[in-house]
Amino acid sequence: MKCVKSTKSTKQVKLGEVIRTTDEDAIEKVRGGNWIYVSKSEWKEGKVSDTKTTEVKSGNPEEPKEKKGKSKKELKQEKKRNR
Repeated sequence: MKCVKSTKSTKQVKLGEVIRTTDEDAIEKVRGGNWIYVSKSEWKEGKVSDTKTTEVKSGNPEEPKEKKGKSKKELKQEKKRNR
């Protein structure tokens, strides 16, 4: 799995959108010129800040998944505040 970031806006993809996809699909996207490789941490940052993420498998985008509940970090911070 590789993480790629869009460098151009299209009907399907926003400028700067980061997705996680298969190695083969990532190679094709980067060769096309509209995508660049990015680190997994950049993909995770976008995943945490947004309530929805998109993960692509074998070239077919899935519907965005909604984030369920709070992350472990958020739960720990809330627990500290309640003490």
